[in-house]
Amino acid sequence: MTPRQIHTLMKRLFYGDISLSDGYRHLFVDGELDRGLVEHLISSYIAGRDVIVYRDARHCACCPVEDAYDVICGYLPHGRVKLAATDFSGRVIIESSGVGVGTCKDIGVS
Repeated sequence: MTPRQIHTLMKRLFYGDISLSDGYRHLFVDGELDRGLVEHLISSYIAGRDVIVYRDARHCACCPVEDAYDVICGYLPHGRVKLAATDFSGRVIIESSGVGVGTCKDIGVS
């Protein structure tokens, strides 16, 4: 997927915020983004091998879930990062303050 395709999809299918009903999770440990906490948050809402990581039209990628943490770390200091399953069945927002929240369609992901 090209950055332009990702940007178009995110504007069309990931507009606005997501439900906060699950509550924010703290993702920092000792002032650093913790890989285990981030991966757990992602796996709680996004099923599949690939994930879209998006900050803006120039800072976005479609990558394997295993690589998402490294991409997030590159984007997070500059603002909110949004993640989505490639079919948009699950979505996650990670704030630069170190908290994240997610939502998913009822597809058996918990």
